[in-house]
Amino acid sequence: MNLLIKTVIVLTLCLWPLSLFLSNSFKDIGNDLKNYYHFSIFAPDDQAPLIISTKRSIYQSDLLGRLYNNKATFIWGRFKSNFFAIVDPNNYFFGFHPREIVRENLNIEKFPFISIFFFLYAIYRIKAFKGAGLLVAVFLVLTVLLSLANFDKVDFILYPVLAGFMIRGITSMSEEKPKFFLTVSFLLILFAIPQYLRVFVNIPHQ
Repeated sequence: MNLLIKTVIVLTLCLWPLSLFLSNSFKDIGNDLKNYYHFSIFAPDDQAPLIISTKRSIYQSDLLGRLYNNKATFIWGRFKSNFFAIVDPNNYFFGFHPREIVRENLNIEKFPFISIFFFLYAIYRIKAFKGAGLLVAVFLVLTVLLSLANFDKVDFILYPVLAGFMIRGITSMSEEKPKFFLTVSFLLILFAIPQYLRVFVNIPHQ
């Protein structure tokens, strides 16, 4: 069982860093941080005035249009869009499929999709995990900060937190639900291998 647990942990945790490494995306993270404002929700947008004006036009009152659609609400809309994308499990297990973010995101599969069972089990048993509250708080703080700009690739900063939940979910399930753990582990191995092969096949040509 110990060998199986270690195998499951490796298959669960290696996909995200491997995807970034093989796609050379690690190199972009530092550059994105240096140009933080350029990618932030506060950066100038040539389309913003047109979008705001179009939204205002649906109101009969110009005052209401200006109240509900202005530069501040435009920025808030960007923030909300980023925030809900980051907390969306689809971001981590399915690469945003089938609603991929076009042009602004690699949409990589960060964890094998079967491993969502381990994550959900960790959430289910969260009260039993020592330090879980701290992990949740760190996740929320980092999510808010990441929502201030384009989070693609930079969201790898969440990896340690999510990995912590994954490991706890795996170990807890193996101890408390051994039969279910064996079933999920078999499915993980079965479906994760093609996902890893796809990562290697899709390596960009240099």
